Amino acid sequence: MVQSILTILNSQERKVMKIINLAALFCFTIASPAPATSLFEPATQEYIKWLQNINYYSNLDGAGSKGSWGSSFGLGGILTYTPEDNPFLQENLIVDKPGRKVLPRVFISKGFTIPLNIGISYSAWNNGSITQWGTNASLILIEGKGIPSLSIGLDSTKVFGLDRTSAENSSGSITTSYLFSPRFEIYLKAKKSRMTAKVELGEDTRLLLNEAPESESWKISRYQNTQSLGLIYRFILPFYSLSIERININAEEVAMMKLTLGM
Repeated sequence: MVQSILTILNSQERKVMKIINLAALFCFTIASPAPATSLFEPATQEYIKWLQNINYYSNLDGAGSKGSWGSSFGLGGILTYTPEDNPFLQENLIVDKPGRKVLPRVFISKGFTIPLNIGISYSAWNNGSITQWGTNASLILIEGKGIPSLSIGLDSTKVFGLDRTSAENSSGSITTSYLFSPRFEIYLKAKKSRMTAKVELGEDTRLLLNEAPESESWKISRYQNTQSLGLIYRFILPFYSLSIERININAEEVAMMKLTLGM
């Protein structure tokens, strides 16, 4: 009899302890704070995307040759997105107007007797403290009256003036264009780019991130594919034209425009 009573008591004790353990686990789960979410990774990725967008190069021209007499000067810019509350941009004081903004750009292009066009571009913003230079060379493969033109090109860009950041971009492209009339031309461009950058973590950025990443600096090498569609309208033949280009970069729509004097 005594043995049976002890067995029953032990069984009941195990059940009670199991209930107590489950209750303690439940209370601990409710009381435990959620794990902290790191700001470093999303802020870094957002900054890299911004660097890729501003480093995109295009001369906003079709695939045709300018010829030995052809040269042009253009004023325009790239419409891109500036993230809000990004620590890396805040350290560079690029926070005056977050959202979509136009970064101005100057273009110069020149043709030759051989089917080759070259060009350079220059950008400056943030009161001139940040600049970007770009160079381009295009070799025309196919060109003729009433048929699409085809060219291949190489270009390179580099940004200067970013605090603790160096970034440059090199790419190869293929462009096809068609002249519907003396005034209207449409072009398509596909590009493969490689951006290399080095970013150092400043004290201000560290405070804004409120964490201490393992490395004080890191190097980035990233490839990307872009596609763009452009329209050229020559409103005063043959010297004045307006070019607009729509680019898909990082699943974002970026736009460029250029007002050109020249051929």
